[in-house]
Amino acid sequence: MALHVMDEANRCLQCKVPQCQKGCPISTNIPLAIKLLKENKLDEAGKMLFENNPLTTVCSLVCNHENQCEGHCVLGRKGAPVHFSTIENYISTTYANKMTEGPKPSNGMRVAIIGSGPAGITIAIILARYGYQVTIFEGKDKIGGVLRYGIPEFRLPKSVLDDIEYRHLELKGIKVRPNTLIGSAITIEDLFRDGYKSIFVGTGVWNPNTLHIKGETFGNVHFGINYLNNPDSYKLGERVIVIGAGNAAMDVARTAIRKGVRRLTCFSITKEVAASQYEFSYATLEGVEFEYNKRPVEIKDNGVIFRDVIENEDGFSENDIEAPAGALFNITDQKTLYSKNANDEREIASITKIMTALLAMKYADLSQEVTISYTPEGLESSAVLCGFEQGDKMMLSSLLSAALIYSGNDAAIDIAIAVAGSQEAFVDMMNQESKELMTSHTHFANPTGLTQSKHYSSVYDVYLMFQECLKYPTFRDIIARGSFLCYYTNAAGENVTKNFNSTNQYLVGAYTPPDGITVIGGKTGHTNTAGYNLVVLVQDSHHKEYVAVILGAATKDELYNQMNTLLSKIR
Repeated sequence: MALHVMDEANRCLQCKVPQCQKGCPISTNIPLAIKLLKENKLDEAGKMLFENNPLTTVCSLVCNHENQCEGHCVLGRKGAPVHFSTIENYISTTYANKMTEGPKPSNGMRVAIIGSGPAGITIAIILARYGYQVTIFEGKDKIGGVLRYGIPEFRLPKSVLDDIEYRHLELKGIKVRPNTLIGSAITIEDLFRDGYKSIFVGTGVWNPNTLHIKGETFGNVHFGINYLNNPDSYKLGERVIVIGAGNAAMDVARTAIRKGVRRLTCFSITKEVAASQYEFSYATLEGVEFEYNKRPVEIKDNGVIFRDVIENEDGFSENDIEAPAGALFNITDQKTLYSKNANDEREIASITKIMTALLAMKYADLSQEVTISYTPEGLESSAVLCGFEQGDKMMLSSLLSAALIYSGNDAAIDIAIAVAGSQEAFVDMMNQESKELMTSHTHFANPTGLTQSKHYSSVYDVYLMFQECLKYPTFRDIIARGSFLCYYTNAAGENVTKNFNSTNQYLVGAYTPPDGITVIGGKTGHTNTAGYNLVVLVQDSHHKEYVAVILGAATKDELYNQMNTLLSKIR
């Protein structure tokens, strides 16, 4: 093992501009780790790795090295890259046995960590280094979250997590309360009452990503994330179908094979699998079969009915996007990857608030205090309202957050009045700004997006407006939030706090993007006449950014399913 590791280490070129480090999401100093190892300074290398990443042992086993550090290694352009995963695993596992240091001197402050998944564990360890008294509250009987209950044993041995619990938590004085759900017997208020200065919530997303097709509730159907939680509780039989071909699907398939399934087939909606090449290769070696260009349309007692998917040259199916209009743009490389009716003029509902936000950020002081003077009247019955009243006082930035996160129509109107003095004057500004952005299929009649004559835009114009907003860090910060606490003073001079949850279902965990895609943020829009609309900013595993737009979906489920289909084309 050690000799093999040294062979790999000796292949490293020690590049002056290490691309491997650029490819690492947490910027691990890979050349330094390798250099220290070659100089027989293994302890120094191990200490550096753990200080940079408390879960370095875990990452050495389960990270997508193919697309990250190893995928960026210059040696990989003409041959095999340096396999840093092997080097990192050797250094971290060897050094871990020497980590016996006790807790740091206490700084007298308590912190509560809700959830012991990778985020919770990492935050706990880092805080303990600075003397915080940390208590982790975990709903299950053991720590690890998705690491323990979502990744198979053959990829991540449970012993690794047990070692983390001992060396990083117990020895450092971090307390763990298993089988403890926050929100039932113990509440957030109880934690603050007992002296916790801060609370970190890292509960993860455990809801399955459903297909929303007929037959999904049958007894012969199981969700992959539930199966990986406890495979031994399932009796699958000898013949199994896995719908999907991402990394999670590979985990399910390879686990099922190990549990006695004789024949297992993964069905991919595209002509290629979404999983990494490594995972695909292992699955193939272990006997997993694959079918391509198949879309499930119904599940029956005796199997699944699939529809053939015909792909064009760019990899998109003519049937992929059933909504009237949609597009996918690579904004890093400035490429249009997919377009359907991108210039058709359509109602865009609350997508309108992107332009409302742009004008506020561009022409107003977001720190200014605004006194609410508008009372909602005559709005359509389905209009979302924040409930602000005349005389309420708040920062303009709070109104902006309420408009973008919660899509509050009263907040958007209040912004318009604060910026331009009236809705009418603000609408004139909207149309002038639209012309300056060179939009050719857009006209605004209000700052909200509620149904009104001569209020429309197009997929491409929405993209232009959204891209302009992305130049503002404030916009990026707001659209990435899953919720927003609004603090303001009412007309009576009383302090008021309201919580507004995001309308973006990705951010609240109701829907999950495809493997390898991170949803950074976006804006939703819906009226009965406009349908369901969504524009999102996403990032792939190479940190490239994309904007995807879908307008006019018939239902919310259809909107997010089609958006996932669109995002699955990112390579």
